Amino acid sequence: MMKETLPALLRNKDITIKELSRLSEVSPSTIYEWKNGRIPANIQNVRAVAEILEVTLYYLLYGTHDPQSSTHEISENIEGTYLITIKKN
Repeated sequence: MMKETLPALLRNKDITIKELSRLSEVSPSTIYEWKNGRIPANIQNVRAVAEILEVTLYYLLYGTHDPQSSTHEISENIEGTYLITIKKN
């Protein structure tokens, strides 16, 4: 899935592979390999790229939000009083 996600993120962030490489300290050849469908061998490199692209590691790898994640973004103003319950698994 990273084969589709990475190019889309590069376009959305208006960043080149060369610049991403410089910022993440991951070689351009490695990033090109991921873009062409090679499975990443070093998760730390993937994490560094995800941080620069401002996405989660899961999103970079799979192109969706992690269904196991316990955090959710709220993208609208919510006014009022709410009762929030947090359950421990």
